[in-house]
Amino acid sequence: MRKGSKRRKIKIYGRALVVFIALIITVSSILFLKNYIFSSTNAHSKENSSSEQNEPSKETIAKEVDKSIEASQDAPSKDKQQESINKTPDDRGNIILKKLKDEDIQTKALFLGDSVTESIGFYEFIDESRVIGQKGLTIAKAEKSIDKLKSAKVKNIFILLGTNDLESGMDKVTFIKQYADFIDHIKENLPQSDIFIQSILPIDKNKEASRPNLINSRIDEFNKALMELCIEKEVSYLNIATILKNDAKLFEPDGIHPKFNFYKKWMDYLESSLQ
Repeated sequence: MRKGSKRRKIKIYGRALVVFIALIITVSSILFLKNYIFSSTNAHSKENSSSEQNEPSKETIAKEVDKSIEASQDAPSKDKQQESINKTPDDRGNIILKKLKDEDIQTKALFLGDSVTESIGFYEFIDESRVIGQKGLTIAKAEKSIDKLKSAKVKNIFILLGTNDLESGMDKVTFIKQYADFIDHIKENLPQSDIFIQSILPIDKNKEASRPNLINSRIDEFNKALMELCIEKEVSYLNIATILKNDAKLFEPDGIHPKFNFYKKWMDYLESSLQ
């Protein structure tokens, strides 16, 4: 009986030992897996942290964008620089905002003005279909020509007005106000067209005494204001008055209207100034 009892005890102890060893192995495995998972998680967190430190924050990106926008606003663009240059009168006293080819003047332009402009068609320098000229035309009367301008569908509009306004005794402030409104109305109705304002022509200095409202010093004063208006309205200004200054041979006997030879010089002046 003692030997059997001893054997049973050995079996029990052996089974207990096996269970104990299995338990140790299980616990060790669990601890190993836990440590492995924890280590991997820490490593991943460090990588993310490192990556976040290397990448700029949203606030930093926003600040950099703001700096770039401010820099681009402060630095003048090429267009703005060119615009500034174009608004400076050239050696002829012109403000040229757009260059043209000869054919742009000969076939793609319309001329609007008083009797001086009317004669440009009469002398066949410009086809009469592209000339709106009327004796005694003033700026106020020219407002009625906008519908004709729209119907003509031209790209370039050359305007020569002012002599009749000055002769009527109009003051400079009223003159510039009416001219400004006229330019605005053309832009509203023909937004794709380019406007070229031409200076008021001088008169023969020998006729100033009989034309007190058309003395050349007054014409010069109005032309200066007209050039400033063109700069403000961003339209070209052509100082064609220089053609007639100090050249009495180009005037008709009345001292106001130019002779035929003036028209050739006028066309040459436009072509050479706008090319």
